[in-house]
Amino acid sequence: MPKIPGTGGPSVRGATSARTNKDKRRYSRYLVFWPAAIYSVDPANSAAILHGTTCEVSKNGAAILSDKNILLESITPAVMQMTIPPFSLGQQAKTIEFPCCMVYSYLSSRHSKFKVGVDFLELSKDSKVLLDQALSVARSFISVAT
Repeated sequence: MPKIPGTGGPSVRGATSARTNKDKRRYSRYLVFWPAAIYSVDPANSAAILHGTTCEVSKNGAAILSDKNILLESITPAVMQMTIPPFSLGQQAKTIEFPCCMVYSYLSSRHSKFKVGVDFLELSKDSKVLLDQALSVARSFISVAT
């Protein structure tokens, strides 16, 4: 099975664990490629919108790749929208929306894009269930390093 360099995990259907033995994160991160956006809840700050693609997702945060960089302070408080693809044929993609806190933003030479990290602040019960299902599907295609 092919491996994605630097992750130690297989690249099955584009999902793999980004967690390593040295990684002490609370939840495993999974490499997924879901559309995402971050925007300000302040109507006066409507220009502060970031569109991109998630590259890592866990139960409590995500990293987004974008062509645009944005100052962390420019969209605080922030809301994130993430579109989770259907789990099987005949289903529709679902978009979840929740408050988030941007924790970093830098130019990733590996991706040739800006990488923005966010912590999820409060997910609704329905969003948590959907995210858990999506991560369970991603988990079923990979072996998670502990």
